[in-house]
Amino acid sequence: MALGTETRDETPNETTTTEDGLFVTQYHSDNRLNNTAHATRVDYKTAGNSFCRPGQTCGYQEGKRYSFCYVDYSNNWDYCCTGPCDYHGKSYMWCLSGYKWQYCGDAGYLNIDGIPCYHSHPCGMHQEASKESDYWCYVDHKLSWNRCCAPSSKCDYHGLSYKWCYTGYKKDTDWYECK
Repeated sequence: MALGTETRDETPNETTTTEDGLFVTQYHSDNRLNNTAHATRVDYKTAGNSFCRPGQTCGYQEGKRYSFCYVDYSNNWDYCCTGPCDYHGKSYMWCLSGYKWQYCGDAGYLNIDGIPCYHSHPCGMHQEASKESDYWCYVDHKLSWNRCCAPSSKCDYHGLSYKWCYTGYKKDTDWYECK
């Protein structure tokens, strides 16, 4: 499977980390009616965890020195990782995208209220849509959104009487109650 790729149907079955440190979520679609199975589609994801628009792949395009893809038909785009997404000694997750670094991270599919993200919009930075400093996702087709726990922060009590998690892309910064 190529860097930054994901196969999906509607809901994730398994999230793994590849040898190079990139997050890959596999979606399996298995239709066993009449003993036939249909193929699973491969989609590409950006550093900010947005899906590239259908038919787009992450890569060096249009003579640019960084890897990117278009995420919608309004020509909004986001950078794609060309190396592992990790802390690399910093207080935030980042990856190389050609010659420059970008914020990155896969924060899952549930927002801080425990509501699943809209099927085509997992938790992420989504910097093509917002300059929000937290991980977030759309929760419906009306583009209602909410924050998500950061990849390094689980929704838990952490010694308090209520559950909470960090939501910011910088380690141990913005936090909210969560379910």
